[in-house]
Amino acid sequence: PCRLTCSNGILNSGEECDDYNLVPQDGCEPDCTMTPGWKCTQGTPYSNCSTICGDFIVTPPFEECDDGNLSDNDDCLTT
Repeated sequence: PCRLTCSNGILNSGEECDDYNLVPQDGCEPDCTMTPGWKCTQGTPYSNCSTICGDFIVTPPFEECDDGNLSDNDDCLTT
């Protein structure tokens, strides 16, 4: 029978992401689900993940704050 192979770098059916799981807490979990506060896109050959700015989730050490908007006219900058 066929089974899913997570952490092989290939996005299979049922996986939200697959980045070989070489780095922990990088947006793609060992079970091939996305970490809350991250977004992943399928790249070549594996998923590329980055934090989501403006989602109210602070993702240290990548974000110092996240106030839910993309405005730079407040104390939480988007850069």
